[in-house]
Amino acid sequence: MMTIQPLNILFVADYFPALENGGTERQMYNLISGLVDAGHRVKLIVFRDTLFTKEQNTLPVKVQTLNLPKIFSVNALRRAQEIRNIVKDDKIDIVHVFFNDAAIFTPFALAGTKVPVITSRRDMGIWYTSLYLFCLFFANKFVSAVVCNSDAVAGLTCRKELLPNRKANVIYNGISDFCEKSDQNPFPFALDRPVIGLVANISPVKNMVDFINAAAVLNTSGYNFNYVIVGGTVDEYYFGTLKQMIQENELKNNFFFIGSSSCPRKIMSHFSMGVLTSKSEGLSNTLMEYFAAKLPVICTDTGGNPELVRHEKTGLLYQSGDSSALADCIIRLYNDSQLSQYLSKTAYSFVRTMTMGKMIQRHEKLYSSLLQ
Repeated sequence: MMTIQPLNILFVADYFPALENGGTERQMYNLISGLVDAGHRVKLIVFRDTLFTKEQNTLPVKVQTLNLPKIFSVNALRRAQEIRNIVKDDKIDIVHVFFNDAAIFTPFALAGTKVPVITSRRDMGIWYTSLYLFCLFFANKFVSAVVCNSDAVAGLTCRKELLPNRKANVIYNGISDFCEKSDQNPFPFALDRPVIGLVANISPVKNMVDFINAAAVLNTSGYNFNYVIVGGTVDEYYFGTLKQMIQENELKNNFFFIGSSSCPRKIMSHFSMGVLTSKSEGLSNTLMEYFAAKLPVICTDTGGNPELVRHEKTGLLYQSGDSSALADCIIRLYNDSQLSQYLSKTAYSFVRTMTMGKMIQRHEKLYSSLLQ
């Protein structure tokens, strides 16, 4: 086994929002915490402050804010020099970058320093624009490696950004042991019928229209289920559209929005099955959480989802937009307890190999390999 020497690691990010806002934040939080626990010296720079970094920061590292609202601005050169000074003064060995603006700005800022710069890609390019892709093409020339959280993300990154395959490194997300359970009913209804659950923030890319349309099909067919969405509202207009659909399909007594949760595990432990309807996913932490909760899972056949959900092995896949197929999958799992048990057991065994420790170790090995 390779012996990893303690390193000085600088993380750079656009910002660091609250942990319940998304999976990337949790993965980054756990990576930083794990590296500190492993004896590395870690520092974090953010371009912009959030409530988390100003008031609720529980990270075990110092956080420095650059106050850089826009990377194309008159003070950008000054902020670039600040980053270069930090790298020099703190004798930084490795710089690891998260989020979009930082992925463009940081490689240019550190060009010529000879310090390896790593950037991250964690979705299927939903943020790409022609300008971003143009800038990334040139920024990537000063990048030593790009960490992608799935093969699908790596393939897309190489194609869209014209990134050499040798620079793309796939490191799957890690998951901690699933121990957060509660005997208390977290729902505003009795647990006297199956609960079909979906954990995701409310935005168009999560395509919750499929979930509501499937519920309408099932309700018309005589299946009396409760449907739950756990997640914060990112798009208020979209949220209003979903509520209107629920009203029009007479699902008001069956459909519930729980809101964001700092510990969704306590809620999903009461699900009968877990559903994910996203139009686009890099590698879904929600699916991994479903697996760890020993739930049978249904999700869209998109992005990195099939790398986790292998159809009829670790879950069921359906094509995004085909709400009738989603309804059929829900009926199939409800009526076939043997299949449900097989899928949840196989998925649980699979996700047990995707530990947080393994994710951290793979980053350590990548860092060390770039310094040899």
